[in-house]
Amino acid sequence: SNIFGTIMPTFLATDLNNSIFRRDTLKSIVFYNFWFTTCSPCVAEIPIFDSLQKKYSNKVDFIAITFEEKGIIKDFLKIHPFYFHQYTMLRSTLENLGITNGYPTTIITYKNKIIFCQYGGASPYSKYFKAIMEASMKKYTNILDELIKQN
Repeated sequence: SNIFGTIMPTFLATDLNNSIFRRDTLKSIVFYNFWFTTCSPCVAEIPIFDSLQKKYSNKVDFIAITFEEKGIIKDFLKIHPFYFHQYTMLRSTLENLGITNGYPTTIITYKNKIIFCQYGGASPYSKYFKAIMEASMKKYTNILDELIKQN
């Protein structure tokens, strides 16, 4: 990715309670997920992301960002729990940041520097889906464990 090693851009987003995103309150390790509700690979990743959030929430901030309206996200979350802190912004604003190249996009930052970026996800209908999710979980766990050691 051409954004690897760059500083995470500043952006304006609001959470589901209309609180403004504040980077200065985040931990030094942040796991970002850019997604939307009708993206099947985005939705398929939620269980592994929730597992990571449960395991690392005391050391890592988990942020989900979408361009969808808050009402759509709230309705979705009633059926599909997703325990990241949810933020929304205009699609044009999100895409103008230049950090997404398809959905889902996963970014991990350390001290606000992008140290990992992955574009796209696996189709939940693929016969390899389970293996891909297991490999992703291992990859994310290794990255987060290493960053926590450095922190």
